[in-house]
Amino acid sequence: MKKIILLALSLLLVPAIVVIASGESIIGAVTLIAQGNSTAEWTTDKAMFGDYSAKLTMPAGTGWVNDNAEARIEISGELKLNDVTDWSFWAKGQDAYYVPIEFYIDSNEDGMYDKIIVGQKMGSMTDDWSELNQGNMSMYMAWKNGYEWLWNWSKVQEKYGDTTLLRVDIGYGSLGSNKGVTAYVDDFTLNNTTYVFEQSIPLDTTPPTITADIVVEPDIVLHGDTITVTATVTDNDSGVKAVSADFFYEAGGRPLPTSVAMYKVEGTTGQYKVEYVVPDTWSFGNMKITVAARDNSGNYIRSTDFHIVEVIPKKAEILQRNDILGKGLDKAPGLQKPFNPNSQATDNAGKKK
Repeated sequence: MKKIILLALSLLLVPAIVVIASGESIIGAVTLIAQGNSTAEWTTDKAMFGDYSAKLTMPAGTGWVNDNAEARIEISGELKLNDVTDWSFWAKGQDAYYVPIEFYIDSNEDGMYDKIIVGQKMGSMTDDWSELNQGNMSMYMAWKNGYEWLWNWSKVQEKYGDTTLLRVDIGYGSLGSNKGVTAYVDDFTLNNTTYVFEQSIPLDTTPPTITADIVVEPDIVLHGDTITVTATVTDNDSGVKAVSADFFYEAGGRPLPTSVAMYKVEGTTGQYKVEYVVPDTWSFGNMKITVAARDNSGNYIRSTDFHIVEVIPKKAEILQRNDILGKGLDKAPGLQKPFNPNSQATDNAGKKK
């Protein structure tokens, strides 16, 4: 039997989640519906499977007009009632009448439901889990659609087998009660697909936070020098997945935009760092550095401010650019110092007049 873990959501919090089963396109959604003085909530107090069940409570003397406490399952595709070979769900509740199930059908093929077929088992539940299915529930047309006794699922298929199933509601919706009732519902199976009732984790749509304390040192470098970038990045939802320092020149040149991974500093709260050696291939001039981060939900952010580091040549590089070559250029200590354009000429440097 195929099982789909369906992330079931509260109607008032977030929209229903789409779930696609492997091998076939089944889109299902479960939403807890509470109206009036009724309540529908996820609980770990009782569960037939997994950690959660849906706890449905309806006060006495109410009905579907004013109160609802249901778990709603959206059905996609062209599923006809004739194609529904079996269905079941699990329920329990001390001295509560058996939880009904409602099949919302489209009998005139306009894409909207126009009839509700109800399944109901007579008697009261106990505190033991019961499996309710097409074999032990009596079927009838909902009162608001004009009451019609349909006996069992076979009779339903004989009369309405060509209609399309759009939705299934499990809970206290179509029936009122002379006393307050509380029931727990778990797992709904339709043919070979089981929708498992488990509370979901809210979707994370918030990117990480990059604080304003980004530090880049030093601000003037030579080829072969080390640039150190530190930043504080946090994410209180799904957590930080990756942080990078991004290097680029504003007006072209090398490097093209380069992203270097930063590592988290042990013993700190969200501090990331990288030490990067400036390659000899990088152009001279002003380079911009920003910090970017991504969390485990895929949310991405880049710092809006940037830091400028100036890459300046060594004296030896100025001589090499003017075709002054020699074995000592890369070794002479004095030639490895920064070139000072304010006191030294670049054109024809090192050449005899």
